[in-house]
Formats: sequence, C-alpha cells, structure tokens
Amino acid sequence: MNPIFIALIALSTTMTGLVQYFRTIPKNTVREKPVLLTLFLSSGILISIYALLIGIPGSVLSEVGVVIPAVMPIFFGTFIL
Repeated sequence: MNPIFIALIALSTTMTGLVQYFRTIPKNTVREKPVLLTLFLSSGILISIYALLIGIPGSVLSEVGVVIPAVMPIFFGTFIL
C-alpha cells in the first residue's frame, strides 16, 4: 500500500476524532474520560508511525509527501493526549 495514502488515513483518523470531540463542547456533553477521542488519536499516531516506517526508506521525492501528513497526527495526538 502507498505510504502517502496511509499517512492521509492517519491524518483523517486524527481529525475525525478531534472534530467529534469538539462537537460535544457546545452541547455541554463532554465526558470526563473521552474514550473515543483517545482511541482515534492513538490509532492516528500508530498509523502515522507505520506510514513513516514504510515511506522513509523509499525514494527522496516520497519522503516529503509522507512526512508532512504523517507528522501532523503525531503532533496533534501527543499534544492533546
């Protein structure tokens, strides 16, 4: 599977978790332990690490396309978790 596609899946997984969590804030239904947010962020981080491990040893041109979308979920996930 293409590592750029995997990195985009990780980014969309992380963003889906964040959007789902921030949608609950205006309704005042935020849980004390947001399990779904933790699940989405953790899976986004793991998928990003997998994409980095597959994409970095590839060609030089694919590194930029993999690193940029793969580092964003790692940053968001570790910052929020």
